[in-house]
Amino acid sequence: MYDLFLYKQLYCYLPTFLTNKMNLLNGKLVENNAEIPLVKLYEDVMSFKRVSKVCELGLSRAIALACLQIVKLETDGVTSALDAVNSFGAAGMQWAKRFFSENISITLNTALGLGDVCRKWLNENNYLTDSVKVVSMDPQVLMHSSKHKFVYLEVTGTVVPYLDAAVRSVNHNGLLCVTCTDTSTLYNKCPTTAQRLYGANLLKNEYCKEVAIRVIIANIAQSAARWNKGIKVEMCAAVEPGFTVVCRVLRGPKHGDISISSIQLLEHCQLCQARRFKPRTKYITPGNGKTLCKCSTEEVAAPILLLGPMWSGSIFQPDFVLKTCLTATQMNLSSEHRKILELILLESVCCKTNEEEEKLLKHTTQFNGESQLNQESEPEHKKVKLDSEVTQVGSENSPCLTKEMRSYKHIPFYCDFQHHSVKGGNPPKLLTVLNELRSRGYNASKTHFGPRGLRTSASVEQFD
Repeated sequence: MYDLFLYKQLYCYLPTFLTNKMNLLNGKLVENNAEIPLVKLYEDVMSFKRVSKVCELGLSRAIALACLQIVKLETDGVTSALDAVNSFGAAGMQWAKRFFSENISITLNTALGLGDVCRKWLNENNYLTDSVKVVSMDPQVLMHSSKHKFVYLEVTGTVVPYLDAAVRSVNHNGLLCVTCTDTSTLYNKCPTTAQRLYGANLLKNEYCKEVAIRVIIANIAQSAARWNKGIKVEMCAAVEPGFTVVCRVLRGPKHGDISISSIQLLEHCQLCQARRFKPRTKYITPGNGKTLCKCSTEEVAAPILLLGPMWSGSIFQPDFVLKTCLTATQMNLSSEHRKILELILLESVCCKTNEEEEKLLKHTTQFNGESQLNQESEPEHKKVKLDSEVTQVGSENSPCLTKEMRSYKHIPFYCDFQHHSVKGGNPPKLLTVLNELRSRGYNASKTHFGPRGLRTSASVEQFD
């Protein structure tokens, strides 16, 4: 009994081996070049399992940090930002450090009992000003009671219960950044749970990560439509242990109708992994005259499943992804995170030739070198600020995104080329398959969803 009493009085510290993205240094948590205190947690405040998952979401907070900088440049006057879910408050404290004394109003929602710890750290570092507000409230009540230009949701588990309040809280043309760690449900480990939470039929297949992203977006669009709003998906990321979606919220029933029309079912062949979106109509139609694949014969019909409903539109906007990449470089974020963002940029464009891809990479590399030289000659308080060159390069008139790149149609889903290799033989290398597809005139690129995945305009039959 005495040992149990002592155990309950001990603080739960975060071990150094939880993730490679975070390091413990002198009792502080260093992430993306921003020091955050090592929060001491009682056992009854937050479980150790939840602590572990929150620590591994460094990429999501890096994306949120870059998105907030983009929103700040787009907004005239004070930019209101909200770290909504009452957890560690790590994202909000990063914002307070990065944008200290700038024209940003930050609301930080922490778990009950951690608010005093956050205030103490902010006071010790002189970050607690009139523009930083620390609260411990129910997230839905907090979001329903205030409006913001940028809302960040970092949820351990499913994010669906918070979406209605979050979409209502975002102003017109504002950004909503959603992060959740509900991987087991979205990978269809329990089909009944996926039906109950997301209202979707799911299947474990080679492109299940993108299916999970599209199901989350579909739920965001449905929540927005209830408030006569629509969404425009700017970018997304699926890196363990969670999913991140960044979308722009647009006010008006017209935008809501357009968003709802992009929610469709997906036809999936279990034999050859062929897939195709099927519009949701009120009429029973036998099909559009074209079969999904050649697996069906006169004697045997191929097993076709209907997955979803899910988002059928684009999940990347190359202009916005380019802004995020350049902003992350200018803010000197982690090199690991910048590499993932560059991969997402190449995936969003899905180049048709190696020259186009080299041009994009050369542009980001040159900017990386120039920004480092500029930062060495500037004082510390100016290092985190973006100059006018960043907004010009990341704008819609960016010279590195040619008209041909912008004319490329978004390609839904990717293929795991090893699943389509000849049985019994050694699968080819990724670059070999990539160059072969481009030599035949197809768009092709690597994908951040998996190390063996390729996003290509070739059909599954052509890919085989």
